[in-house]
Amino acid sequence: MYFALKNKFVFLIENIFIIDLIFVYLIWVVQLIVYPSFKFISADLFKDWHNKYCFRVGFFVLPLMLAQLLARALKFYNDNEWFSFLIVSLTWISTFFISAPIHNKLKLNGKSDQLIDKLIITNWLRVFLWTSLLITR
Repeated sequence: MYFALKNKFVFLIENIFIIDLIFVYLIWVVQLIVYPSFKFISADLFKDWHNKYCFRVGFFVLPLMLAQLLARALKFYNDNEWFSFLIVSLTWISTFFISAPIHNKLKLNGKSDQLIDKLIITNWLRVFLWTSLLITR
């Protein structure tokens, strides 16, 4: 059992580049296409659509974020690779303390161009973090 579990972690660590690449691709699509498109959804449809978007995107993003965090934590623990662990930790902080609260306000209150602009502007931090993680490998 231990050997099989250890092999899965080794596989995860050896293939972390793929997860990093997926995140860079995904965050740029979100930044340049998805978030700006929020402004083109009518106010009466926005709340329902945004709630569905947040729920569905979670199925893609959360498992990847957990895998990335686990892989980076293992690399930090085993190889003292602190830089990539720091970057991933900052993406988590940015996601759950900046982006998620804005999404929650949009879920509760509906469309707000001011909140959408704030989401777009603050999301540049995650774009920078995930892109830098990939290019500093």
